[in-house]
Amino acid sequence: MGRIIHTTNPTRLRNAAIKKMIAAIRECLRSSQNDASLFEVGAALTVPLQEIYESVDHSAAAWEKRDYWLKADAFRRQWGWVEKFLTGMKQSVSSKNPADLQKQIIELGEKLGSLKVA
Repeated sequence: MGRIIHTTNPTRLRNAAIKKMIAAIRECLRSSQNDASLFEVGAALTVPLQEIYESVDHSAAAWEKRDYWLKADAFRRQWGWVEKFLTGMKQSVSSKNPADLQKQIIELGEKLGSLKVA
């Protein structure tokens, strides 16, 4: 039996998720923002945020297996903003607060604007 080769690695997943979020935020800012579409965008942004969160844990766990504890901790700190935005986005969508959700989306857009995506 042959080896299983995974063509998608966590970095590619994170980059694809970031590109999805940037596209969703740009579309949200271009369109007229009624509350229903704002909540749809907020809910749609939680999916890529969850993907990034899981890929960060996957990458850090691989480093921890090799006893690269400091590198794993630094990597988790580097991507710590994802958990903050994920919980904030989920709370804003579930509480049906459009002002808070809009603030979360704008802050996320600013954060994503400072990232470099390959």
